[in-house]
Amino acid sequence: MAASNAHFQVANGAITAPDGGRFFAKGLNLSDSQMGDAAQILAAFPGLNFVRLAIHTYDSPDTYAAFIKTMTDRGVVVALEDHTNTTGDDSGGARGEAFTGNRLIQELSWYSAVAEANAANPYVWFGTDNEPPPEGLTAWQKATYDAIRDAGNAAPILIELPGGAWPDLDYRGYGMDPVVYQKMVNIVADIHYYGWEAQFSTDQQVVNRQLSQLITYAKELPSGSGTLPVILGEYGPSTDGQDDDANAMQSIQAAQQSTATSGAVAFAWHAGANDNLVDSQGALTAFGHRVAQYIAQTPAPVTVDDVVAADANGLSGLGVEDATMNFVAASGDGSSSAAATPAPEGAPAAVSWDAASAATSDLSAAPPAAPDATYVATAADAAAAAASTTDSALQVLVPQIQT
Repeated sequence: MAASNAHFQVANGAITAPDGGRFFAKGLNLSDSQMGDAAQILAAFPGLNFVRLAIHTYDSPDTYAAFIKTMTDRGVVVALEDHTNTTGDDSGGARGEAFTGNRLIQELSWYSAVAEANAANPYVWFGTDNEPPPEGLTAWQKATYDAIRDAGNAAPILIELPGGAWPDLDYRGYGMDPVVYQKMVNIVADIHYYGWEAQFSTDQQVVNRQLSQLITYAKELPSGSGTLPVILGEYGPSTDGQDDDANAMQSIQAAQQSTATSGAVAFAWHAGANDNLVDSQGALTAFGHRVAQYIAQTPAPVTVDDVVAADANGLSGLGVEDATMNFVAASGDGSSSAAATPAPEGAPAAVSWDAASAATSDLSAAPPAAPDATYVATAADAAAAAASTTDSALQVLVPQIQT
């Protein structure tokens, strides 16, 4: 599986795997000092397909070879990413300054070496420096991108947003030059989501909306491959790495249920005081159990124009509150009827179904109460859930989100 002429391809907001299927990352973070835990990680997280490897020392490609082989032979993507900074604490959070001079030369030499060594393995990806500062970022990320591509490696590159992404800022607010990024291909936006970004609100709708805004802004960064897909490169229970956020459960739920991303990667295997997927004895923590269940059970999310069955849980989160949804009738051969045009702007909130004519019904998003509002993440989800009580045979043509 690791050696293949096919590669992951990024185009128009989606990632296509070497086998031609749609790729959705379900994974975790770990440090380069923990690579010896590879077998334990695979055993603890069945279904794992993505590891974001934090690099703290610029070692030779041989240092990572055994870990990469173990993971990629099992179809797990390994994203190599520099996690050092100029302050020396290597803790992200937009601390320090963009690399220049000898510091940049050292980093680019490492990226070039590991990119060349793994050019034939499509399951090895790369990420730009973790949670960088905004000043000087475009030039720094261009240098990283060029070092990888000039080494003959076409793999996806995760483009880190400043600080992991800040509320209310898009690429313009960060000072990122769109002309530079428009020339980059096979890139993916990497944002991080913790409780602080929703101001520690425990209201699930507030937490969902804040994540949706971060994703929307990230996708606005131009690229040479069309709309950027977004991977949550980090999510977890603790902003400061010491104590659980007041909205830890809500933040984790938002990250795991969002269908506006191309994956979510938990932080971290064993980070220290908090955020740990395993304890000091190697047993899964409560967070670890939740992530393991998510990785094992969560299918790739629905995408626009998919036809799926509605149920009491809606569509498990469409990312924003407002959407126009089309309901279709399943035919005898298991296919579905064609969808009607979207409801006109300002259409009343209603769920209707004309079983006699088997015609499609439209609705705009604010729905009647859902059967079980506890598990409904957005108004569009609630609409799907409410519709399922009208006719259990209904299917939903997944809508284009109206942002």
